[in-house]
Amino acid sequence: MLFLVLIGAYLAIGCGFITALADADPAYVGGYIFILTVMALVPVDRRYALVIIAASLLTFFVVGRFENISFNKPSDRYSLQDLSSATVVAIAFIYLMHNTRLASWLKSRKIEQQSEEMRFDKEKIDNLLLNILPPVVAEELKSQGYVKPVFYPSATIVFTDFVGFTKISETLTPDQLVRELDAAFSRFDRVMDKYGLEKLKTIGDSYMYAGGVPLANATHAIDAVLSALEIQSFVEQINLEKYQSGRPVFEIRIGINSGPLMAGVVGEKKFVYDVWGDSVNLASRMESSGGKGRINISESTYARIKDYFETEARGQVLAKNKGVVDMYFVRGLKKEFASDPEGRTPNKRFQAAYRKLQEENITA
Repeated sequence: MLFLVLIGAYLAIGCGFITALADADPAYVGGYIFILTVMALVPVDRRYALVIIAASLLTFFVVGRFENISFNKPSDRYSLQDLSSATVVAIAFIYLMHNTRLASWLKSRKIEQQSEEMRFDKEKIDNLLLNILPPVVAEELKSQGYVKPVFYPSATIVFTDFVGFTKISETLTPDQLVRELDAAFSRFDRVMDKYGLEKLKTIGDSYMYAGGVPLANATHAIDAVLSALEIQSFVEQINLEKYQSGRPVFEIRIGINSGPLMAGVVGEKKFVYDVWGDSVNLASRMESSGGKGRINISESTYARIKDYFETEARGQVLAKNKGVVDMYFVRGLKKEFASDPEGRTPNKRFQAAYRKLQEENITA
């Protein structure tokens, strides 16, 4: 805009000066009127345009006085009248254009604000949707308006539960109870992110998650067991702190099963990504048939992780509505794959084997 102001000032003031030197010759006055009219159309601030016109007219009359322009001749008087009329029209146009540009700017600004608000609202909705659904599922829902159920030939389901939660909760205030669960489940959420697992739901003190959904992979059982070991370690550490301070402790039970299942979204107003199938039911039985502070896995999960983890065979254990089922307790990573005595932290050898497994195709 500064460039337009400088050019406009140069032309208008210069034209006023030259017209005065030419004794207000009608030919020069015509050009001067044209320049003043053009100034009304230049997209500069109203104040600058008015100052330029005022400076131009002042230059014209001051120089004209020194040049002894009398305006006594009829042609000179007509030129002066034309100049006065052009000045009035130019000023009127400046105000009109200013108001028009201002209205246009306000309208465009309002549109920009509305667009920004819509973009912000869309981001909020997208983020909210991502908090409820996995990213790929959320994208499918946004693009198609629905999510098609998917069959997974091989996935792993994990259930965790705090033993004796109901009894312990009676000794806590509602505030304390919520803080305890929030601290635990928030840590569990971070573990899910670390191992690429999908949190499905929490019901009371139960936390349910899955591996191999919605993105199928060959390491879902290993990821699930690694996450369970980290959760187990976290709860043990927290319980030690609680025990030392005389607070009640929460013992955790973890059950894991691998197998085929269906996954999809249910609900119209409140979307929920969920899984179904006998594999899910058996995972729940693995949890309820497990032991305090132990990770209990099924035969199918054992077959997928036995090369990497130390396990303890429990034999056939009676499971509700399932009859007798082969079960195993996970002790930790095998010594050759662990970087710590407890067998909970993978070493470089494990990482190399894990990367190799990631490259293999899923076999149900």
